[in-house]
Amino acid sequence: MPLKTAILEHLDKLTPAAQATQACNTIVKVRRASGGGQTTTTLVGTNTDVLGVRNALLRAWRAQYPGHRAAPQARFPVGAASALVIGGGATTRSAVYALHHLGLAPIFLVNRDADEVARVVEGFSDTGVELVHLRSVADVDLHLRGGEEGREGQRRPELALVVGAIPATPPATVAEHLVYEIATHVFGLPRASPASPPPPPSENVLALPHTPIFLDMAYKPRLTPLLRLAGARGWATVGGVQAMIEQGLAQQRMWAVGSVEDAIACGGPEILGEKVEGQVRALVEGMADVVVGGVEVDRALEEPGLPQNEVI
Repeated sequence: MPLKTAILEHLDKLTPAAQATQACNTIVKVRRASGGGQTTTTLVGTNTDVLGVRNALLRAWRAQYPGHRAAPQARFPVGAASALVIGGGATTRSAVYALHHLGLAPIFLVNRDADEVARVVEGFSDTGVELVHLRSVADVDLHLRGGEEGREGQRRPELALVVGAIPATPPATVAEHLVYEIATHVFGLPRASPASPPPPPSENVLALPHTPIFLDMAYKPRLTPLLRLAGARGWATVGGVQAMIEQGLAQQRMWAVGSVEDAIACGGPEILGEKVEGQVRALVEGMADVVVGGVEVDRALEEPGLPQNEVI
């Protein structure tokens, strides 16, 4: 969606997620009474990719804690765990925002392009998000194993969640191969045994997952190279289709109610109906990969009067 940044200046308000990521993919008409029987309508822009990441990860988390419900404001305890994002584009920003608001720190970044990472770091410079660029396998060992000698004093909190935000295409360049080398090393890190059993989760406090969770935002093909790597090394894996389902349901809930509040966007099936949500999940999960025959053509560019510098 190349217009999700350009649209920002045309909206009345932005949610914190849209403001922080500088991206809007959903516009909600919010109506409020203004007195005298009149109502005012405000166009509020939000970024439901953030909700797609968050809700897909928490759905996988609930599979490890059956029966536990996480409130929209639920977070991991401070200092309990870290997270990692593979990528450096707009989806990476959405993932960083979602992971930060789940209470995870630091958030490590792995990407083929150091300049892209620098722009992500700069974009969150005034938000309190702790970002660390992992440039090599040695960096992984330094931050996640305590250095070559495994010194606990240097070790950061253990990884709980990882999000992939790169295309599911085979690596071709040296930099792309390095990304996969680092990812392979990350997925293969030994898990530390807790000194004592972790406290059980509550509605507002998330317990660490028994098995770390990897969400790959790419979904063509459904089983991506990164999903294969993570699954083969014992991680719980979540395909990008699940994030698409979650962001789509969040959009529909907000449109149905006319609210951008997290309590609505992350609400239960009572808003849309349990049957509807179940049918949506089954429909999308049952779809096969799109197979392109011939050459893809953007027909929108052939429309008369459309500015040719706009790619839709």
